[in-house]
Amino acid sequence: DDAKADYFMAGTTIIYDMGKDSNTGQWICDGVVSLKAYSTTDGKLLAADSRSESASGMSSDQCRVNVANKLATFTASVLGSQIEEYWKNRNMYGQQYTVQLLSSSGQLNFQLKRNFTNIIAGLKGMTAQPVKRTDDARQVEYSLQYSGSTPIGDAIGDLVSNSDAFKAYPNFDVNAKGTNIRICLESAC
Repeated sequence: DDAKADYFMAGTTIIYDMGKDSNTGQWICDGVVSLKAYSTTDGKLLAADSRSESASGMSSDQCRVNVANKLATFTASVLGSQIEEYWKNRNMYGQQYTVQLLSSSGQLNFQLKRNFTNIIAGLKGMTAQPVKRTDDARQVEYSLQYSGSTPIGDAIGDLVSNSDAFKAYPNFDVNAKGTNIRICLESAC
């Protein structure tokens, strides 16, 4: 599973053959498309829209091709621009992440938590002030916006491994799944 897509699009298209118009002699077709695009990173809905179109043609096949082309033009222009806008905003403002420092044995003392807070504050590529959500002996959790070029799990892992306060935990692990980053002190996450 080496292929990674930035988004996933799903939807339906239905084309109705309305028969031959007795006045023009042309075949008439109606078509409906309904699509949604989601970010594969966080499942966020990027774009959604529906459209119906009508077309005609000299044959039933040509009619279906004509209505399919109209629906494809809509899909590319409308949904394409919505997805493009999402990526522009994400590049400009960053991606929302949840970052957790975890201790299964409850070893998060004031010094470790304060040092982790400093690591988060010094993370290059943040686009907004991080927000602390949880702070106890087993977990410190932050919500933050990040747009750095280094994957966030790698960036935080490097900062933790270079911190003197975390030298007593050489087996710490960093686990990045989508927009959730977990740093486990005592062992693998």
